[in-house]
Amino acid sequence: MDPVRKAQMRLKGFPQLVAECGIPAVSYAKCVVVQENLKQNACLREFEELRKCIHRAARKIGTRV
Repeated sequence: MDPVRKAQMRLKGFPQLVAECGIPAVSYAKCVVVQENLKQNACLREFEELRKCIHRAARKIGTRV
């Protein structure tokens, strides 16, 4: 399977990964929305929690992000 097709297959599974991480996703979204002038790393802690959750979910279903 060529690299592009592999990447497309991984992207198709991304919504499932995010769905399993509802609480961290909501936390990150709330942080971003309340920022009046969003700056780099303003919601870094929330983003890192979401990223970790997505990676855990990917390992659980046997794929990578």
